[in-house]
Amino acid sequence: MLDDSPSLTPGVSYDQVKLLAAWMEDEPLATVIDRIISSHGAKANKYVDSLQIFLRDSPVRIDSSHRKSQDDMRTLWSKLKSEDYPYARFLLEMWEPSKHTRQPSTEDEIHAWLLDEAFGSKFEGDSVDLFCATMKEYASGFDSELFYGRIIAWHGPSGAGKSKGVDALKDRYPVYSICFRSSDDPSDGWPPGDTPAYNFFATCESGTGEERVAAFLGAFLEVAVSEIEQGPLAWKYRYKVGEAYVNSARGVLFTRVAKRAEELLHIQINNVDMELGPSSPSPAPAIPEPEYRYQQLWRRFCQVPALALIEHMPTTDYCFIALDECIDLPNVELMALRHILEAGHNVKSLWFILLSTNAEMHSLQQTYSLVQPSARFARLQCLPAWCHFGFGQLSPPEPDTPRECLRVDYLRKVGRPLFATYKTAMVAYSTARKKLFSPQPKFNPGSTVHILAAFSHRILLDLGSTVAAHTMAADSVKSNLRYATRIDGEIVHTVCPSEPLLSLIAADALNKGDNYVYGLRTLVDAVKKAELYCRLIIIRARDPKVKGYSDGNSSFSQTSYMHIDALVHLKHINPSDADRLRRFASGYHEPVSAIPQTLLRSLFIRGAGVQCCHGQPVIDGFYVAYGGDLDKPFDLNLFIMIPWQSKAKAVAASQAELVAGLTGPMQIDTAGRRCKPAQLVIVMDFNAKPASRTGNRFLQVTKRKAKPPTHPKKPQGKPITPWGGYAMGPHEEEPMTWCLDIRGHGGGSYPCTKATAEESSAPDFSALFEQVGRDIVANSIIAVASRSADACLHPLYPESTE
Repeated sequence: MLDDSPSLTPGVSYDQVKLLAAWMEDEPLATVIDRIISSHGAKANKYVDSLQIFLRDSPVRIDSSHRKSQDDMRTLWSKLKSEDYPYARFLLEMWEPSKHTRQPSTEDEIHAWLLDEAFGSKFEGDSVDLFCATMKEYASGFDSELFYGRIIAWHGPSGAGKSKGVDALKDRYPVYSICFRSSDDPSDGWPPGDTPAYNFFATCESGTGEERVAAFLGAFLEVAVSEIEQGPLAWKYRYKVGEAYVNSARGVLFTRVAKRAEELLHIQINNVDMELGPSSPSPAPAIPEPEYRYQQLWRRFCQVPALALIEHMPTTDYCFIALDECIDLPNVELMALRHILEAGHNVKSLWFILLSTNAEMHSLQQTYSLVQPSARFARLQCLPAWCHFGFGQLSPPEPDTPRECLRVDYLRKVGRPLFATYKTAMVAYSTARKKLFSPQPKFNPGSTVHILAAFSHRILLDLGSTVAAHTMAADSVKSNLRYATRIDGEIVHTVCPSEPLLSLIAADALNKGDNYVYGLRTLVDAVKKAELYCRLIIIRARDPKVKGYSDGNSSFSQTSYMHIDALVHLKHINPSDADRLRRFASGYHEPVSAIPQTLLRSLFIRGAGVQCCHGQPVIDGFYVAYGGDLDKPFDLNLFIMIPWQSKAKAVAASQAELVAGLTGPMQIDTAGRRCKPAQLVIVMDFNAKPASRTGNRFLQVTKRKAKPPTHPKKPQGKPITPWGGYAMGPHEEEPMTWCLDIRGHGGGSYPCTKATAEESSAPDFSALFEQVGRDIVANSIIAVASRSADACLHPLYPESTE
């Protein structure tokens, strides 16, 4: 045995480690680890169990050909422990436990270890820079007669980087954070909740909500002052495997806080005299009675330690106390928290940040009201919420070949930072699925919120202006990962940027059983019905091809292909022509605004398509196909646009006016020249009757050069300029283009509308054309035909619009 060989746990021999090394000799380590984990299914719920099963029941045996020299084994062992192979490192470290703490062995421990490692890494993006710049506006514009306290709500979906942003803010200003997260599951959020703080409120049965908050906040400030030498660093938390939170340095401090808070609450309830201190101002006699009581509580417990904390800060510009997941506070109404925080507005350098996915933290509405609000309270409002956390900061560079961008492991990194944090696609996939359809454990096709979550990431479902729509918007940020851009009063404005991982999860959920059937019954809306139906048909054509990705493995993803046979019936046309049409069969769906070839590559990589602005004269949108070898570097000249136009009139669209003129826009190559490769264009004429009684009555296939329509003259006598997408410049020529003219909206027109093998009946797409049976919630979902490319391809900045 090697002198520096790993120490082994009982039942695992060093020969088995060599066996593992032998099997991995000629394969990428990540591939092998994925195979080990996935090959045992239900038998191996924990990663370590999977590896131990493999070692006991290996498919190969050690023989002379597998023997390795001592130098080879030392090199391999060093490689396995490197940063390039985090899961292998964790799995194999069960043979080499640390002298001071054991290594992660369960799935939750590995999950927590990885999240903490990512949480401690450098903060990416400029959202913290933007917030620091905006703080000058918050500070200069604050007026206690206009705004209810120095309280700023950080509102955004799970995984957007709110907590990590607070941690990064500590590099600029003194920042203390308290986390009231109640769940112990790492996938519910990181960092973990401060258990003693949460338990203080959970077990407290005496006093009012304001008294409990004042006692706790006063205790926290007292302990913070006692640790003033280290400042906020004394409260820094780093996860250690096997160490209970309460035994960590941060846990010990919060245990002291909770104990002192109990003492202060006892003082308040029993009316024990307490020295207020010379720096406590006398209340103005004109203050309304409820607000006077809140200020008395602040002065009694919080004023002196708050001023002492500010006095000892290296900078007095701003000192922040961040309350993470404050909506989870048990036995305390959110307004009780706000009452006490607002009472401290006279400490000018002390600001409070409330973090949550729930927009209620930005509301001043009383959920309980035993006391009539004062006239002053009635005219106050919250400071503007901060909703700008960036998007896609951790997206990897664009890959060199198409096949690389079609792997789930790549797609999960394109979107919010959280999913890129995980080291394997499996964990990212399972976590994202849980979050997308929370708080329920699985997808419910009868839930309007779940239907919104399943479709809005893919076909540009947006929310209207009804009360139900506003409620749905707030709920969708809280539970279903939509991004809030701003909050106007009680209205939450949201966007739904393109995230391929969430689209995969939605497709997988809709494919199960009759979920599509029941889901479409929930999604009944006749507004812009043709455009909505068009997008639904396109994603339905490819969704049944999403098979086998529920475990989030990193294998080649067939979800990138929408088979043309699922969209149209090709059996009635020439077989060779049908095969050529099938080569145009890959597509994506999300909004962009420009079409240089480099953008087409970006669209293809992230699984996005183009939805044109409402009123665009020729096409409704297009998706992108690639005609080259998936294993060779991208050739920008091989990207193909597949435009579509949808109509829902009772009579067929004019072949001369619509079909003959339908074409996609020009491409712009890297040299800035306009060009137009061959295209496939699609007319979806939903309400038209079959055209003929021979062959395929629902489909007409032609191959022609598109012709710009002949426009009448304007009233002033000047002709209307044709759309710039036509090839009309010098040396430009329209290519010969396939055109599919599809009529009707049933199974005869679209094979994908028929039931799949897993469905007991076909989804009722025709319900989108009916005028009855629509409730107020379904009516609030509006298909929007325009969206800025910035919302899908770039970070969300303050100027982002709905």
